[in-house]
Amino acid sequence: MGKHESETASSEMTAHNHQLKAIPVEAILLSGRRFKEYQITPQTFTKLKMWPDKYEAELRGISLARANGITVPEIVESSLEEWGSITYRLIEAPRLDQSVWNNYNADTLPNVGSTLAQIHRVEVDGDPNTVVFPRRNKYFLDDMRRRATIPEDCFRLAEIAFNKASAAIYQSRYTGFVHGDYGLQNIFDTTPLTVFDWEYSHVGYPVFDIGTCLSDMVFAVTQGNWRFQDYFSGYQAVVSGYKSANPNIGVSMEAITALRFLGHRVPPQFYLFTIEKLGIFDGHGDVRQILEGQTTPETAKEVLRQHGVEMDDLWGGKVLQKLTLGGYQPDTVFWDWVRSEKE
Repeated sequence: MGKHESETASSEMTAHNHQLKAIPVEAILLSGRRFKEYQITPQTFTKLKMWPDKYEAELRGISLARANGITVPEIVESSLEEWGSITYRLIEAPRLDQSVWNNYNADTLPNVGSTLAQIHRVEVDGDPNTVVFPRRNKYFLDDMRRRATIPEDCFRLAEIAFNKASAAIYQSRYTGFVHGDYGLQNIFDTTPLTVFDWEYSHVGYPVFDIGTCLSDMVFAVTQGNWRFQDYFSGYQAVVSGYKSANPNIGVSMEAITALRFLGHRVPPQFYLFTIEKLGIFDGHGDVRQILEGQTTPETAKEVLRQHGVEMDDLWGGKVLQKLTLGGYQPDTVFWDWVRSEKE
């Protein structure tokens, strides 16, 4: 490739990446597309136009998982030309987000944790990837700056918390096979659970997977019928299930909480981080009342506006509505952990 062609290709790729980053996060999370195309027939499910690296990662992940007793979809055929394409046998079962979001099921969630621990026990060679999750966090914070009006000190504290959690994870030397996008929307409600969407799988730091799962699960509150007490009960069920199969997480629960807030691109979690920061870390009693379910959504909006926060209605409005129902559990120990780093 000549210099001009190389520069043109690089420019096109940069423009394409910029376009992807500009897609609203809710479109990524709820459209079911994730920058690729799907095709469904009565018998099959095909992922089309996959980036070559994602295609290779998915095939490798599926192969490793199956070889280690993890239930995965059956591949009918796959091909790689300019883009990758993988066709799976259609699974006649709902995804967990479809079955659990609207009907809290305490019996299923420990299996979510134990299945993740099983994935992390897969033996695989290679140097651990230290790029995927920090990059995801950066894109997430950039998106939240565009999405809402939030004081900059919230972002600075978010960076401190995420960096502290990341440092603890790297120092723990707990490495292994990582799914990379382990959430209820990527698990079929079968016995045993069927895990799919392996395109982000890699050798890395398993704790980030735990954070992703716990972060995504808040959608059962904002998009489903859960209340916050269900979320925190489910949170503990997933962690307990994980520890029952793999007791050594390698880091403190405060680091896990940081990843729950900040480790994945989940706007409701950052809004909760912001509200907790104002109410717990900064000690504003009027904001703490929001966390305690003592305000209406309208009053909560006005209180937050007085503290420089204006959230979007899509996610922020749903967070405030569910907070009014009570059951939220602020993590004061986490904020002490953050404060010790800041000081």
